[in-house]
Amino acid sequence: PHVVDAEKDLLCAVVGTGPNNVSLKSTYSERRTIGYKQELGMTICQAAEQLDRGGLLVFFPSYPALNDAVEHWRSSSLWSRLERGRAVVVEPRKAKDMRTVAVQFQRAAATTCAVLLAVCRGKASEGMDFSDDQCRVVVVTGVPYAPPDDPRVKAKRRFLDDKRRTG
Repeated sequence: PHVVDAEKDLLCAVVGTGPNNVSLKSTYSERRTIGYKQELGMTICQAAEQLDRGGLLVFFPSYPALNDAVEHWRSSSLWSRLERGRAVVVEPRKAKDMRTVAVQFQRAAATTCAVLLAVCRGKASEGMDFSDDQCRVVVVTGVPYAPPDDPRVKAKRRFLDDKRRTG
């Protein structure tokens, strides 16, 4: 069985700024800026460069956030830096393409290093088993909260406010 000793094998941290001290606050408006995408890319590159084997999982709050970051990194030197010595795979939108991506990632993670760029609540986060070296580092770039003006969020907020008032 796979058992993690939390005392010596687990580190949980919030990284508020990247290598150039630029904020990594993943609000909708912030994560669309070039500065944020650049700093996030450099931070992920630094994490990947620390791995001597296995997998780095990077989860984004949405497909648009993932695609926007990947597009920016591919148009800069960050993508080639991220790929240096490791396989980089991106979670596809279509479920039928996920098997190929999963096999690519698993093979690379078993032999050298691999980076999987994926989406919270997506196919990789909900449907893949990452065991042993496949999951040496996990980065969550933002939590996928629903927008505050979403009708379901408003309805739930009203319900909870009413419940609090009536006890």
